[in-house]
Amino acid sequence: MHLPPKAFYLIRHGQSTANAQKCAAGGGLDAPLTDEGRAQAAAAAALLRGLEPRPGAVVHSPMIRARDTAAPLAAALGLALHPVEDLREHRVGAWEGMAYDAFRPLWASGATPPGGESHADFGYRVRAALGAVLTQFDTPLVVSHGGVFRALGALYSIEIAGIRNATLYHFAPIAAAFPWRVTLVSEAGPERAAFCGDTE
Repeated sequence: MHLPPKAFYLIRHGQSTANAQKCAAGGGLDAPLTDEGRAQAAAAAALLRGLEPRPGAVVHSPMIRARDTAAPLAAALGLALHPVEDLREHRVGAWEGMAYDAFRPLWASGATPPGGESHADFGYRVRAALGAVLTQFDTPLVVSHGGVFRALGALYSIEIAGIRNATLYHFAPIAAAFPWRVTLVSEAGPERAAFCGDTE
């Protein structure tokens, strides 16, 4: 089942303490934002002034790093926050808090982390959550995690990787195998996303 071909924005949370410490933080490690992460969230909020199309809702993972990134974005737009539990990051069980160098080979193997979610179960959860959000809201701004980007790509058999903290992307519906044209929103103006899987 694919997602409704509707426009939306998607942004990863700002830098967390786990990001700064270079350790894995999935859906079971509620690492807060660093000072840099809060500054990144404020900078992203500044991009929303005059943004077109204007987001119609701010939806976020309940994890503190996503919630605290979403708060200044919602304030800039004059919108309420809508937490969605199933936008939480991939639960990696026993691998939570593991140093990147040890975590990455385990992750790349595709194995299910002990006490965590399989890649398939996580993908199903994200697909259901995004589907519900796109059905309920017009042009939502979704504040979530790098894993949510990866799960979205996997749904359409493309790789989405290297998503930086607090980087805002706009997904505009098109008729293609990956049914959105994806642009990076920045101070310099819109720019085609490097991971975009559409064929236009």
